[in-house]
Amino acid sequence: MVRRSYPSYDYISCMMLQRIMEQGEARASELSDIACWRAVEGRLTVLTKANILKSRVTTKGRKATVYRLTDRGLAYTKLFMMCQNIYNGGENIDEESFVVKLDELVEMTSVRHHVKQ
Repeated sequence: MVRRSYPSYDYISCMMLQRIMEQGEARASELSDIACWRAVEGRLTVLTKANILKSRVTTKGRKATVYRLTDRGLAYTKLFMMCQNIYNGGENIDEESFVVKLDELVEMTSVRHHVKQ
């Protein structure tokens, strides 16, 4: 059986990223209500390798892997949510204001990047 590499922009991946953004971080087991564990596990691996998520293993109590967004992942998730909102008709936006929002997103991520260095 061939394992398929899931794209980081599919709907399930985006829903997982949105959940992690809302909570700040999430255990892998907390994401299994979005899709079956097999689907979630593969996507978490792909998103971690793509530097969209960072993972760590908890040391207290029962071991669990906890995921959180990188700066790149945060920008990606906000962009997805903005596009989804426009697509669903939740926001009427013209081209100019869309570009302004994208510029704000780029500025936010570049400022965070420079502060960390």
